[in-house]
Amino acid sequence: MNKQPSNTDISLKIVLVGEGGQGIQTIAKILTRAAFQKRYHVSYLPNFGTEQRGGLSLAFVQLSRSPIISPKFKTADICLIVSNRDTGRSRRYIGPMTHVVYDSGIVEERGIRAFRTVTSNVVPINAFNTTSTQLSERSFNIALLGMLTGLIDVELQTDIIRLMDEKFAKYYLKDTGLKSLNHKAFDLGLTLTKHA
Repeated sequence: MNKQPSNTDISLKIVLVGEGGQGIQTIAKILTRAAFQKRYHVSYLPNFGTEQRGGLSLAFVQLSRSPIISPKFKTADICLIVSNRDTGRSRRYIGPMTHVVYDSGIVEERGIRAFRTVTSNVVPINAFNTTSTQLSERSFNIALLGMLTGLIDVELQTDIIRLMDEKFAKYYLKDTGLKSLNHKAFDLGLTLTKHA
């Protein structure tokens, strides 16, 4: 996987797989808004159950320098998995060239074995445990956002941080340390890119 594709040729299909309450949809929204502001063509399709917390939550994201024909796609270029729930459902979006990144602190290895039969590009990261130990469990999704930014296009970083701060502004007023915590989590996520 080219970790820093040039802005002229990028075209990525991304599936984010998590559980309700992990911030998967928030990550997808911030990512697509930042990319749109950088003149990418973008598409975002949320897919989640009725449960607010605990249900499977998927986000389908496309970023391209060319027009996007359809928001649906069969095979992802990047698949980020942070849920043990229904990994078989995630498998349908994995192809031989898909870059699968999963959190080894959350997803059991047995749930990933089926992916290894489809692609050799399966990489564990330890974002949840690292974020929980070094910062706070609350900023886990922001570390994932930082990691994805590093994988996709680091030039999105400034816009993503600005949009993140706008999204959480009301929470920053209630918890004065949260903004600094989120910025540290984002930077931590960027360092995880080298492992992904």
